[in-house]
Amino acid sequence: MTELNEAQAELAANEPNYINSLRSRYYPVSISSRAFSAAEKQWLSEHGKLRVGYLNHYLPYSDTDDSGNVTGIIRDAVPRMFEELGISRVSISFIGYDSYDRMISALSDGEIDTAFPVGGGLYYSEESGIFQSSPVVSAATELVHRGEYTEETTAHFAVNENNRMQYYFVLTHYPDAEIVFYPSIDDCLKAVSEGKVGCTTLNGLRANDILRNSRYSGLALLQTTYDDDRCFGVQIGNAGLLRLLNRGINVLGSDYAQNLAFRYTDQLYSYSVWDMVQNNMALFGSVILGIAALIILFLIRDTRRSRREIQNQENARVELEKANAELAESQAAKQRELEERLALQEELLEQQSRREQQDKMITALASDYRCVYHVDLDHDDAVCYRADPTDSEQTGEGIHFPYHERFVWYAEHCVAENYREGFLHFITPEYIRSALSNKPIIAYRYLAQRNGKEYYEMIRMAGVRHVGERDDHIVHAVGLGLTVIDEEMREGMAKNQALAEALNAAEDANKAKTAFLSNMSHEIRTPMNAIIGLNNIAMNDPTASDKVKEYLSKIGDSAQHLLGIINDILDMSRIESGRMTIKKEEFSFAKALEQVNTIVSGQCRDKGLIYDCRITGQVDDTYVGDAMKLKQVMINILGNAVKFTPEGGTVRFVIEEGPRYDGQATLRFIISDTGIGMSKEFLPHIFDAFSQEDSSTTSRYGSTGLGMPITKSIVELMNGHIEVESEKGKGTVFTVNVTLGESDRKNLRNEEDDLVSHDMSVLVIDDDRIALEHAEIILGQVGVNCDTAESGWEGVDKVRIRHGRREDYDLILIDLKMPEMDGVETTRHIREIVGHDTPIIILTSFNWEEVEDEAKEAGVDTFVSKPLFAENVMDEFREAFRRKHKVLEEKTVDLKGRRVLLAEDVAVNAEIMMMVLAMREMEVDLAENGRIAVDLFEGHEPGYYDAILMDMRMPEMDGLEATCHIRASDHADAKRIPIIALTANAFDEDVQRSLQAGLNAHLSKPVEPELLFETLEKLIK
Repeated sequence: MTELNEAQAELAANEPNYINSLRSRYYPVSISSRAFSAAEKQWLSEHGKLRVGYLNHYLPYSDTDDSGNVTGIIRDAVPRMFEELGISRVSISFIGYDSYDRMISALSDGEIDTAFPVGGGLYYSEESGIFQSSPVVSAATELVHRGEYTEETTAHFAVNENNRMQYYFVLTHYPDAEIVFYPSIDDCLKAVSEGKVGCTTLNGLRANDILRNSRYSGLALLQTTYDDDRCFGVQIGNAGLLRLLNRGINVLGSDYAQNLAFRYTDQLYSYSVWDMVQNNMALFGSVILGIAALIILFLIRDTRRSRREIQNQENARVELEKANAELAESQAAKQRELEERLALQEELLEQQSRREQQDKMITALASDYRCVYHVDLDHDDAVCYRADPTDSEQTGEGIHFPYHERFVWYAEHCVAENYREGFLHFITPEYIRSALSNKPIIAYRYLAQRNGKEYYEMIRMAGVRHVGERDDHIVHAVGLGLTVIDEEMREGMAKNQALAEALNAAEDANKAKTAFLSNMSHEIRTPMNAIIGLNNIAMNDPTASDKVKEYLSKIGDSAQHLLGIINDILDMSRIESGRMTIKKEEFSFAKALEQVNTIVSGQCRDKGLIYDCRITGQVDDTYVGDAMKLKQVMINILGNAVKFTPEGGTVRFVIEEGPRYDGQATLRFIISDTGIGMSKEFLPHIFDAFSQEDSSTTSRYGSTGLGMPITKSIVELMNGHIEVESEKGKGTVFTVNVTLGESDRKNLRNEEDDLVSHDMSVLVIDDDRIALEHAEIILGQVGVNCDTAESGWEGVDKVRIRHGRREDYDLILIDLKMPEMDGVETTRHIREIVGHDTPIIILTSFNWEEVEDEAKEAGVDTFVSKPLFAENVMDEFREAFRRKHKVLEEKTVDLKGRRVLLAEDVAVNAEIMMMVLAMREMEVDLAENGRIAVDLFEGHEPGYYDAILMDMRMPEMDGLEATCHIRASDHADAKRIPIIALTANAFDEDVQRSLQAGLNAHLSKPVEPELLFETLEKLIK
């Protein structure tokens, strides 16, 4: 009996389908009738094509070959079935899937008509909305284990996460087993080999050939008593196709698929060189040892031969060195004799050259100077070569005298007192040698006083260097000349005086211009405040008709355009007067870019343009610089791109970081469009003020010609530069480089926030590979583990796998616009798996208002604009986490019923502001000037006023003076009450003065209501 059991086990291992073959041979199914049922006929009449989905990497049943074509049983079986049934008008197509779940999902969504193989249990198939056909192949399932089989072997199963049939089989027959998922069947077998799990399963047709691989030599097979049929799957309700498939399976018979399987099982194992080595290890070991012995013998022989050759070479080297030493001694003696002769000859030539050089220098000086000297600095000796006949105190020609003593006397008796110190320094040998070390000639101008007269003179020196035995880099002698330059000096002084007077006049004119522009700015902004303010109030009037609101909207647009022109003119004035400055403050580049993108993406959407903003490489969250000016540069160029690009065009904005040095970082902006472009003739003038290529540009696009000059000036103030390329009718590309300071906090992150930890795991789903790489970089900067998926389905699969391991992601980021399945639909599928615990954030380059309601209903927590910054993502994650756990931050202040003191002397401005504040049901006390405002504040008890709105230009006492009085008073609220400047003074220096005087904020007129309310909510405690 024992021998019989062993024989059956061996037969089952080598021929796992033998029993099934006997059963099919002796108990065959009846040949199905070729007469189709009504349901089958209906399906055939409605379908001209059968779409068959199959599972990849599952031979002999199905796979995709290297050419992308289907292979395995499925490739032959389906066409043969339809051929046997006489169906010729139905075409057959195959679609491969890497995941069983993805294949079943495609069947449920109607992407395919049938799926193969389907198995694991009828219950789970029907739970998924799938009916199974008759078995195409029946095979026993094999348990794969390591070592001796025990009851504990089936306590832990390894399951392929992409093969749900295996998972269903284990759940059905081993319900108490612990299941661990792995990415593939090879990983499952590896886990068994390493002892991480007790066992895994293999379909009977696959087991023997897979385990023939040498790396699985330590594994054993145990045939189970459970068959695991492989069937076709169709949607529940598709009875016609199900019956048709069952008919075809019966026509082919079970032997067909069983025999066909052996054609494809060979691909599960290929006999490798390594297998050959392992199977013949003794032979290969003997051969290797023999070869090694031969190599060692040859090495010993060659070593001995090399030693003899080295000894011979050493003997020859010693003899050669001895001969070379004798020859070198002989040549050295001859060389010394030759050098002595050359040195004598060079000395003679040097003396002759020095005399010629002195003669030329003295001759040249003598023609232009009243006195000429040769000075030997080494010996403090001077000789006069040319004397001034009008100077009775001068040394005669050809007479030697002490150089320094003589010229010190000259300085004390002939040089004006305020020039004397400079003259004495100029004539010192130390200064002369130092100054002439890198200059051929030096000079000093001074006021001379001789013979009762004053006139300007110049002393000039030219150096002479020695060669030979002396250091030729040191000046040893100079030619010195004195000459009168009175006439040209006085002419130069007169010109300098004229230039100084002209400069003073220009500065006075510039101050007058600045004062004029400041006054005009205030005078223009005052009525503009009334126009825009009343227009905003009228727009909110519920009784206004749509036509009236259309007119009001156009009035508002025109007023904003006029305000933009005023701002441009003021900026040009500051640039021309040199008063525009760049702040050095730490700011969030992420927030600045988000604000710019919000504006530009809205403009592009309204005009029907495609807007693409992306970051390449690593860009910090924070820098040191002027955020407002930087945003002005970006908005000016992007605004022009939107303005001059017709509907259907594209505006692209790329940000990248350049080189860093000495705590400075370079940011590069590349802004391109497909707009009207510019001619090559106009490009050199694009940065000229008021320049426009075509006079029709102003009327058609509303351009003033000031935006580009202002932008260029700001960029240059940021130690940057701007370049432009353009072609008429094709578009324009601007490249801007600006220099910003590095921040101590390159990536803003709350180190004490325990919501963000270094082991945090994030999944990013986006069809753009570049965007995924950027996400990995920026999230890696804050220590976050980042996983990526290039489609919605891939992301859903990864979420399902992690959920099965009980290792859910901490955060999921999903792109809104993706092919096949967008971000909202992906969110729905993910919520079905993980519920509502995991925060989900939608990433988008577009305005999300249109899909916000649908997205929130699907389970989206919040939105983040592209391009991605770690700061923005972490902020939104914290906020979403707090909302889910009901730990919301402090809410903004409700302005209803708050009392404000308004200081405004212009009645119409006061009326507008009171109407604006009434929109939030706030109470207002009006003061017609600063004096009244101070009295009202000091005359009420603490807490009576919640804030003060202060105009700057008022009679009797202006806003700055009133603020200083309030801050200096003894009132309990003096130091803490928020004071906000509402003023037509819009210069940077006006803002600075306001903040220095103690105001909390500075809002330029015309004031935007929402900005005012936001400021009040922020400042009122």
